Amino acid sequence: MKKFISEFIGTAVLVILGCGTAMLVGCDAASGSGYLLTALAFGLVIVAMAYSIGNISGCHINPAVSLGVLLSGGMKVKEFVSYVIAQILGALAGAGILAAIFGLGNVTDMTGGFGSNGLAGVGGNAEPLACLWVFIVGPLVGAALAAVTYKALEK
Repeated sequence: MKKFISEFIGTAVLVILGCGTAMLVGCDAASGSGYLLTALAFGLVIVAMAYSIGNISGCHINPAVSLGVLLSGGMKVKEFVSYVIAQILGALAGAGILAAIFGLGNVTDMTGGFGSNGLAGVGGNAEPLACLWVFIVGPLVGAALAAVTYKALEK
């Protein structure tokens, strides 16, 4: 159970600090430093979480990482499903906390869509959602390829 709670917390922190930074500083050509600040926020959160929860759960905090670990034989399917559920719930909790902070605090979201790179369908425009599959399938395929490559090179 500790592993799943760790993944929940790690993913929530990643969303709060990573997406929260993007929401505060914006990520567009006009504020180019926003890209750097957001990248640093995500990177530093990953390092901080690796040190704080890595020894408990492995600090996957991303279903694609968990898929790679599953395919390389590092976890069983039941554990993988529990990890993914904890990660999704952590992401939803993090987004909920950001919604509360930005909504109740009257803070302007500089991305217009909770740090979503314009894929939130903001303003009734659902067309960007048609590209959402790339952000889901791409990391999962990449993780699967990495796991297969690792297993092949490990021999």
